[in-house]
Amino acid sequence: NGHIDVNVADFDPATTYLQRNQLFRNRRDGTFADVTSASGPGLAAIKVSHGAAFADYDNDGDMDIFVSDGNDEPSQLLRNDGGTHHWLCVRVIGAAHNLDGIGTRLTLEAGDLRLVREVRTSYGYMSSSDPRVLFGLGDRERVDRLHIRWPNGQLQRLEDMAADQFIILEQPP
Repeated sequence: NGHIDVNVADFDPATTYLQRNQLFRNRRDGTFADVTSASGPGLAAIKVSHGAAFADYDNDGDMDIFVSDGNDEPSQLLRNDGGTHHWLCVRVIGAAHNLDGIGTRLTLEAGDLRLVREVRTSYGYMSSSDPRVLFGLGDRERVDRLHIRWPNGQLQRLEDMAADQFIILEQPP
């Protein structure tokens, strides 16, 4: 829907007790609702997690979560199959010294929706996420504009794109 939810993979290196990971849905009013118990058995388990990585593992337009667990617990891939909203996935290819384009800033405009994301792969302890940027568009079927600010300061703009697609952008020379 375009609003970032929050996943917490509880881990404290000083403790060995079991904890529940948590998922919070963005209510779009500056608050979050705890939806952990409604999110399936993968998040209901009480265990020791070391980190979480995020990617659209199955390329269906929604974010999946890989949770790295400790204490001899198997790690888990939590596949998100809960939605029919529109999306746009952007893969940037940067210059030779930064092929993943880390630090590229993307600003998407679709109707009344304006989303800003930065290409990064590190979100937490011992985890590396997909460098692709996934924008949730809700019921919007088109993207009006996508502004790209490359790490070297170069600006680029794309206009009028269909939703529900993967695009690859290469940093201009």
